[in-house]
Order: sequence, then structure tokens, then C-alpha cells
Amino acid sequence: MVHHICTPAANRVKKRAILALIRERIRYTRQELYKNAKELLHIHLQLASTLQDHLWERVDGVTWAQADWTHLKPTDKQIDKFARLPGKQEDETEPMKRTVINLTGKPFDDEATSILEKGFNFAPTPALFPSNDIIPAVEHAVRHLTEYKAQGVRRETCRIFSKAKPTTSNISREERKALRPLREEKERMFARKLTRA
Repeated sequence: MVHHICTPAANRVKKRAILALIRERIRYTRQELYKNAKELLHIHLQLASTLQDHLWERVDGVTWAQADWTHLKPTDKQIDKFARLPGKQEDETEPMKRTVINLTGKPFDDEATSILEKGFNFAPTPALFPSNDIIPAVEHAVRHLTEYKAQGVRRETCRIFSKAKPTTSNISREERKALRPLREEKERMFARKLTRA
């Protein structure tokens, strides 16, 4: 909807009008679907009572097959379009490996080298759900709300926690084991630099 008045109040009115039109369209579509379903049920029952059993089974089978085909045709078309997207095709060239330079003087095993090849921006997924980080942030965010609204936010947070599934790990178990000594070595190097400074 385009209008020559472009004030914030006019934009709010336009937004409310657009949402009202969408709601009306949804209501009208649902009403039409209900009318169609009611009419189809009436025709279905009428055919079932007038046709012979073997003819009814044939008509019913053909109708279901046609409905199934009509439902699957757009889905297959969308899957085919998605498969032909240029960005989704797999690159057949071998991925470029980053060079790892060991400055610690200690040899790295294959898992440590593999984790370091992923680069500085790589972040392994957490092994546990980070609820200890989220709960204080939620409490900090709700401190200015009324007690009723704060309890609602807390309940919603608990509901999300109860449905949360652990993320799949983006590194192997061996790489995760190799990550611990690397972190400890990094902390020792950092502590050594602080004592020298």
C-alpha cells in the first residue's frame, strides 16, 4: 500500500491495515476450504451409497492416486530446482589445507594438526548446552520487567531448555581430546609472556 503521507503514524496505520487484510484473506481461504471439504464429503457419501462396491473401490483408488500425484508434483519440482542451484553443487576439487607452523618445540599428533588446520576462526561446538551462560543473561534482561512478565520469560526459557537438543559435534572425539593439551599449552605460553613483561 503506497500513500503520499509518510509519517510514523501513517506507517502504523498502513501496517495495521495490511495485517487486517492478511487476516481476512486467511479467514476467507479457510472458509472456502471448509465449504469445499463439506461439499466433497457430501459427494463422497452420495457416490459410496449409489455405486457398486467394485466400481466404488476403483473410483476411490483413482481419486486418491490423483490427489497424491497432485500433492507430490510441486514437491518434486521444487527438489529438482534446489538440486540445480549453482551454489549447492559440490566442489570436486580437494579442499585447500592450511599450513600449521609449530612454535612450541613439541611434536603435534595428527589430530592436533587437523584441529589447527581449521584456522583461527573455527569454533568447536560446545559439548554441553551453555545454560550457565544463558540463565544469568536472562536474569539480567528481566530485572526491569514486572514480576509477572519476568516469570513468563523464565517459564519460556525453561520450556526452551527442556526441548533443547545437544548440538552435533563438528569435530571428532580424537580432535576434542587433542584440543585440551593445545589449550593448556596456550595458557602456559600466555602466563610465561605475562611473567616476562
